[in-house]
Amino acid sequence: MKTILRTIIIASLFICSQQIVFAQDADKTVTITSSGSGKTKDEAKQSALKSAIEQAFGAFISTKTEMLNDQIVADQMSSVSSGNIKSYTILNESQLPDTSWGVTLRTVVSVDKLMSFVQAKGVVIEVKGGLFAINIKQQLLNEQGELNAINKMLCLIHDPLQISFDYTMKSGEPKSLDSESQNWEIPILVYAKANKNMDFCATYFIKTISSVSLPLEEVKSYRSLNKNVFPIEIYYKGISKTLYLRKQVSIDVITQLTKEWEFYTRLFTVQAGLKVYDGCGEGNLHVFSSDNETIKKKINFLTAGNLAATFSWKDKLNLSQLEQMAGYHVKAKGIIWPGFWTCDN
Repeated sequence: MKTILRTIIIASLFICSQQIVFAQDADKTVTITSSGSGKTKDEAKQSALKSAIEQAFGAFISTKTEMLNDQIVADQMSSVSSGNIKSYTILNESQLPDTSWGVTLRTVVSVDKLMSFVQAKGVVIEVKGGLFAINIKQQLLNEQGELNAINKMLCLIHDPLQISFDYTMKSGEPKSLDSESQNWEIPILVYAKANKNMDFCATYFIKTISSVSLPLEEVKSYRSLNKNVFPIEIYYKGISKTLYLRKQVSIDVITQLTKEWEFYTRLFTVQAGLKVYDGCGEGNLHVFSSDNETIKKKINFLTAGNLAATFSWKDKLNLSQLEQMAGYHVKAKGIIWPGFWTCDN
């Protein structure tokens, strides 16, 4: 009986060892969504590929040596065909109003070949625990990739949003404020209408969120694992689209964008003789964002020509000022607050 039991144990150990060897020999890959920007399309793509490698390296490998220096990164980029990066798909490729480029990729990285590549460069590495829990690692990479891509997207549309409105104005008839007609007020209205830059921002936003969002089968998987998903509804050109994000922090950073909507719409000045009115007035704004119990975040994008906001106030003048008044002129201020989000390549 003992002999039979020993034989079964030895056989089981042999089978297990073969399975482990097979698992270690298998080419382990992860799929990473990453974004990059640059002066050219190729530069933006290289930035996104570099981000994918960095994310894979950080998830599976640790080292005390600085690995991702410029030379090694350059070598990695030139060795795409050798297997570190097995393939990539372009999810979004757009030229910004300032002629720079933004790219979002879905990249398949070989973890095994990345390890071998780094070791060949003389870097001593330590494989992080849980290397074989590839599905969980993949989920974590997707979550980090989602946040990285959204942060990059917000950075890239921040400047265009500041020049997404054209302004017109209307002044009413002066009205006397006293019986001696020495003090007057003129009602002022400024209209902010979306221009073509708003369409670019809406399209780029939708492409990015679509590229990083959970497919429906993964939504089911997350819920079966007792993990939350975070719906976001995007309305643009009469079409409503609901997508699902993985992290509350992704919703939080989008919320940060929506909080700046009034800032974007108020980027105008009105010249009135020696007076200058800087983005002032009581505002009646388009509802850019809303929330409810079922949808964590709803975004309502405008198209070019749509009214985004109306600002009103009353210009108070004395008779002498009124006599010298030559009229009112409104103009956009342009980009005044670059770098609100960190936008490293």
